[in-house]
Amino acid sequence: MGGWGISADEYIVSACLDITALNNWLEPEADYMNIYLLNNPYSNPTHWPTKSLLTTFMDQNSYTETYQDWEIVGQTCTGSGHHRHCIPRYCWVTKTRTVNPAEDFHYDLTSAQIAVLTGYLSDGKFGLGFDPNCHYDDTGMTFTIVTNKISKVSEPATMLLLGIGLIGLAGVRRKFKK
Repeated sequence: MGGWGISADEYIVSACLDITALNNWLEPEADYMNIYLLNNPYSNPTHWPTKSLLTTFMDQNSYTETYQDWEIVGQTCTGSGHHRHCIPRYCWVTKTRTVNPAEDFHYDLTSAQIAVLTGYLSDGKFGLGFDPNCHYDDTGMTFTIVTNKISKVSEPATMLLLGIGLIGLAGVRRKFKK
């Protein structure tokens, strides 16, 4: 295969994407972000990358909380003219707000997506594309590719080993029959 540290005698077993503290920091309502696998990470207006949808992240963990806060509800004034002095009056007011905490996101690529990734890696170029419908941020991303070595045992060698093993078993059986 070559490229990205994957040698020609390896194949991809699994791949996953981890995003730490993913958060929609502006919108309180549930939103989404499409995540794509790209065959070319460079955005060139004359040759846009081919993209394959990996998954869609749905931001659905927002909730409404009720809390108490001091609020100015009026003022008490004494005096008049330049001698007028006003003191704000505060009281506890019940308020609500939408909270949308950050969350960790993990996605395992399917076998079909691993096949697409393998094809994209054939020329050593690939990328990830993020298309949110809102305002997302995060504290880190990791894309992990796990590989295995391709077995070097050829078919004739396997048959030879099997044949030697069968001959050995026949010899041991014959010895115990006597």
